[in-house]
Amino acid sequence: MLFAVSHTIALSDSPRHWIESMLELCDISMEYYDKHHKDFLSVGVSEKNKEYKEIIDESIKRSY
Repeated sequence: MLFAVSHTIALSDSPRHWIESMLELCDISMEYYDKHHKDFLSVGVSEKNKEYKEIIDESIKRSY
């Protein structure tokens, strides 16, 4: 979700800063995020993860 939402932030250095702040709030390490933030793009991603990604994308579209 953070990866998808970060693409809506226009300033070049702001997305990474926003992600870092959100990860800190959620107590998730940057190392973990860096290893897994694109998992939803993999061929073997579960249907639940695909559905979740679609919900996030639709929410972002509606926010504009």
